[in-house]
Amino acid sequence: MTTTAYSYIRFSSEQQAKGDSIRRQQDLATQFLERNKHLGLVLDTSLDLRDEGRSAYKGVHATKGALGVFLRMVEDRLIEKGSYLLVENFDRLSRQEPTKALRQFQDLIDAEIVVVTLHDGKIFDKDQMNSDGGISLILSVMMMARANEESKTKGLRVKAAWSNKFDQIAKGVMLTKRVPFWIDPSDKSKTLKDKVPVIKQIFKMAAEGYGSTVIAKTLNADNIPTATGRAKYWSAGTIKKLLKSPNVIGTLVTGDGVEHPSYFPKVITDSVYQKVANLNLSSKTARASSNNIHPLSGLVRCSKCGGAAHHVRSHGHKRKDGTRPVTRILVCAHSLVSNYDCPYLTRRYEDVLATVMEAVQEHKYADAKDQTLKEIRALENRERELSVFFDFPVDLKSVAARLQNKKVVQEMDEVKAKLKELKASRAPLNRRVFETAQEELEAGGGLKNATIRQLIKQIDIDFASGTLKIHFTDSGVKKTSIFEYQTIHMEPPEAEEYIASKRKSK
Repeated sequence: MTTTAYSYIRFSSEQQAKGDSIRRQQDLATQFLERNKHLGLVLDTSLDLRDEGRSAYKGVHATKGALGVFLRMVEDRLIEKGSYLLVENFDRLSRQEPTKALRQFQDLIDAEIVVVTLHDGKIFDKDQMNSDGGISLILSVMMMARANEESKTKGLRVKAAWSNKFDQIAKGVMLTKRVPFWIDPSDKSKTLKDKVPVIKQIFKMAAEGYGSTVIAKTLNADNIPTATGRAKYWSAGTIKKLLKSPNVIGTLVTGDGVEHPSYFPKVITDSVYQKVANLNLSSKTARASSNNIHPLSGLVRCSKCGGAAHHVRSHGHKRKDGTRPVTRILVCAHSLVSNYDCPYLTRRYEDVLATVMEAVQEHKYADAKDQTLKEIRALENRERELSVFFDFPVDLKSVAARLQNKKVVQEMDEVKAKLKELKASRAPLNRRVFETAQEELEAGGGLKNATIRQLIKQIDIDFASGTLKIHFTDSGVKKTSIFEYQTIHMEPPEAEEYIASKRKSK
């Protein structure tokens, strides 16, 4: 009989990713399995338990990271009792206050998950902790307290350094290297004359009640260069970010939350900025009841141009009683851009969602083939071999050394990309995740976006023909027509009318 072991890897900074952290933690897990063959452990590779660049001090990894996914699966009983969780030491699981860290640890133990700290080989399970007179519990609390104290001390040092920088800013010293796109980088007290009129036009339109999509479409129709020139077209996201930025009224907000007025040259008056802020607040309040992430968020893309399919609400003609019918639709984001060769076609959101849910119900989960697992093992070994190259300083003065370094870096990138692709093809953890989702649908329930993302990688939609191509996370693909679909031909609301009136006035 075999028992599943899950290896959890975490590090906080990009520098650790370039160093030895990943290889060291992987090797410790492999060595533990080799030394303890009598436990009959098999290392799971279907769930990617890596939190790269996530801090354990504030517990982000346990809510938004891979560890959070694992903890929820334990809670939902998708992880079998008696399974092993392998971590380098306790500070990989948590650096929070001992009471919070202990609660998380105790939840794992109560769920009959066996926790192993690899650096010392200690095994923590429910039976042992109930029978050794509290020694294991005391030991675990001490290690949690030490991890929290280390992070707290480091945080105080960093905070002191930033506090000194903030003091300099308060004295009028300009410390930031990066400046807003309308500021002259060679003289931060001056603005760029060709950028300021664009900002004023954006705020003028926003103050008149026009939305970010209409503003972006207008700028694109007039061939106005984008903020930095790197993007080809203005997007609604860029407009929204600019309208919220206090930099336009000269204010810098530092990491400690303190506002520093008159840090940048002011390009928008306080009254206009506040008016736009009030309009955005009232609009946000009106949408509050429907502001939850919709089930297909971030998954649907246009098959013609590759653009994201936006979920919007289309308001029909006003009825006699003064109300307007509202239709939820999907539309290609690129079709909102005048210069983009993608027609403005939409599909009813409810029809697309119903089609996807039916596809999930009918999908037959495909277990990963043995060959895929062999490829993953081989690539992981190669990744460890290449990591050794970065452990030692290399003299890059010679041409041969630079070529070798370039070749190794390129191969490492290719290996990581292929590993990510193969591991994604084995997700979710096992067929139980699929079966649980299918049971919920059969019972008449719905699925949240987080659940659907475990089942589906991407959905390609052909707005013209009304067909979907659904890419499942187990590498399965399904092509289907949208049920009871209808094509809605319309122009983006308000945009054409505004542009026409604007050009006429010119």
